[in-house]
Amino acid sequence: MTCNQADRLVTDRSKRNEDHHIDSVLACQVEQSRCIDIAGASLAVVGGDSVDSRRNGADTSGGGGGLELSNREKGAKVVGVGGILVPRQVVGKHPVGEVADRECVWNLDLPASPHIELIVGVGERCSDDADPALGQWLRQGCEWRFVIVGPAVGGPVAMSCIELPTFVDVADVSSVGGSLGFSAHGLTLGTGPPHLLVFPDVSKGTPLSSLATSRPEGHGPVPAYDWIANHANHRPTNEAIRDLGSGKAFSYADLDRRIDAMAAYMGSLGIGRGDRVAVLAHNGVEFFDVQFACGRLGAISVLLNWRLTVPELEYILNDSSPKLMVHDVEFAAAATELQGLCSIATLLEVEGGSADSAYEQVITSFDGQDGGRADLTHDDVVTIMYTSGTTGLPKGAMITHGMNFWNCVNLGIPGGITVDTVHLNVLPLFHTGGLNCYSNPVLHAGGTVVLLKGFDPGETLQVLGDPAQGITHFFAVPAPYQFMMQHPDFADTDLSRLGVAGVGGAPCALAIMENWTERGVSLTQGFGMTETSPACIFLDPGDALRKIGSTGKALMHTELRIVNDEGGDCGPDEIGELWVAGPNITPGYWNRPDATADAFEGRWLKTGDAARMDDEGFVYIVDRWKDMYISGGENVYPAEVENVLYQLSEVAEAAIIGIPDDRWGEVGLAVLALKPGESIERTIVQEHCASQLAKFKVPSDIAIVEALPRNATGKVLKRELRDQFVSADAPKVS
Repeated sequence: MTCNQADRLVTDRSKRNEDHHIDSVLACQVEQSRCIDIAGASLAVVGGDSVDSRRNGADTSGGGGGLELSNREKGAKVVGVGGILVPRQVVGKHPVGEVADRECVWNLDLPASPHIELIVGVGERCSDDADPALGQWLRQGCEWRFVIVGPAVGGPVAMSCIELPTFVDVADVSSVGGSLGFSAHGLTLGTGPPHLLVFPDVSKGTPLSSLATSRPEGHGPVPAYDWIANHANHRPTNEAIRDLGSGKAFSYADLDRRIDAMAAYMGSLGIGRGDRVAVLAHNGVEFFDVQFACGRLGAISVLLNWRLTVPELEYILNDSSPKLMVHDVEFAAAATELQGLCSIATLLEVEGGSADSAYEQVITSFDGQDGGRADLTHDDVVTIMYTSGTTGLPKGAMITHGMNFWNCVNLGIPGGITVDTVHLNVLPLFHTGGLNCYSNPVLHAGGTVVLLKGFDPGETLQVLGDPAQGITHFFAVPAPYQFMMQHPDFADTDLSRLGVAGVGGAPCALAIMENWTERGVSLTQGFGMTETSPACIFLDPGDALRKIGSTGKALMHTELRIVNDEGGDCGPDEIGELWVAGPNITPGYWNRPDATADAFEGRWLKTGDAARMDDEGFVYIVDRWKDMYISGGENVYPAEVENVLYQLSEVAEAAIIGIPDDRWGEVGLAVLALKPGESIERTIVQEHCASQLAKFKVPSDIAIVEALPRNATGKVLKRELRDQFVSADAPKVS
């Protein structure tokens, strides 16, 4: 069949029936391309395994033109369901095989045209030279949607890869401002066969006549809706925040006014879309003021770990470049020093909710002013959270409005979060566990968040047991649960109102779970990371006792794989690396396209966690890959050994690290913190471990410390233990 024959075929059919369907067009396959003309939209259908046509059969008469593919050696592999529709007016080159650096440049000169989907991917790097013709065309109001397709992905702004043959609507590039700007966004693709796909945004069965119209109003990226404004409208007097540190409570109407005041203040400083605002403070309502004010303006909150030193914070602030830093009075000296080191324009001091503090004076001064609303979508970044940096320098994970939303959906349903939820938060709000498990989901649902300034085991037990507080939900990493169960008030605290007690962030020792279960509280295991919003795996409470030790199954809007060294899926109970994908996954790391590329394989985020899946599909986190050590050729996962150590009545805290050994390469060192007044001998520890573990897993020695080093969320810093117990001149273990 020739191009003209195909053209006549489709044109004749279109004249007979305006509701002609795409499947009937694509059912007509030929080895080379064809041209079709539908309601004035000139397109070419390309099919077959490869394209080696300089013009793809496009009729260039009348100023038309075609898409030129220069790839004689390998061909540009074209994939799709039945074929691909290519705009006939595309003029230019796509030198996917002949250019050494594998750059691609688009030159498009298109008239007003229907909405069309464009997918393009190539080699190692894809860039655009901000072609003015393309920019002018994009500004005419017709939307193209661009998705990069390739073997790997990096790109922090509204761009990502998808694995073929899945087509996912990822980005609306018309919002970028008239240019693709691949280079500006640091988009880097891995090596692999290039792909060029251009097709209209219609699904199978959709009339081709719909191509003649522009995309309907409102059909585009999902808008970022304002949770607090909604609840202030529907339930203004309901309690949103109960700040036990300041002794103040805030209704949704109160919180809405505070957010507007903070947004107006930020606007007066010239802070707008894309600008950063840092927070260096203990838990308080200020975190939510700033987070949601940034959400209204399109600004980005940068939440800082107050346990970090000035040099550590200097790195983060120079990386994120905030215009404003909100800080506790306790950190005033550090904030002033950092202002000079990092060129921060404005500081704003918080003083425990005092009406005389600079922060509260700002809220009062700007009360009643409307800070405005930016036109934002789920793709817009709202927060940067820097990872804890247990290895190397911290990386700023970008958190989008969409990630926050999908985390609320993912956690809200299985966690039973409703308007009646009362959640106690003790984790630092600069950490995703504090902000998003379950504080943000509770505010999304219209419930109440109760804040403690920090964690104290006795105080936390008192609040949990107080009927006046009415706590229904609680979340922590394993350490707070461990410290509370070792507190003398644990046995007598009334925990009957606590319906959901979530645990995550690190492997939870069985002894902790069993102790809480005996008190009538089944700890609900889950798995997440800063980069995953954080929730991605959840253990249903009904399975908690039956599957002790499991983190559960993938949440509704998340996918997971456990991958072996060859990149294939592991079988049941085979240990591999956990990979996750879904709308709750970060688009990447701030200013770090290299780290973004390293973290992803296609659309899959490589978590760095060793995991296994049983024959029922329940996932078990074995350990962090970096914490695993190899002894005599055998993999040893410290969490397994630590579970056994916690069975010893003398042990309060336990950690296993690998240390160099001349004979075995590495052996285990048990670092123990003992309960008050207790002592223990190495032989007792080894005999206990040998009764339950293979010989190569038994620690070769023990070290007694007063307490294990932990980060702000309670995770054990094994890097510091290695620094302490492994000498600098020790032989490196490969």
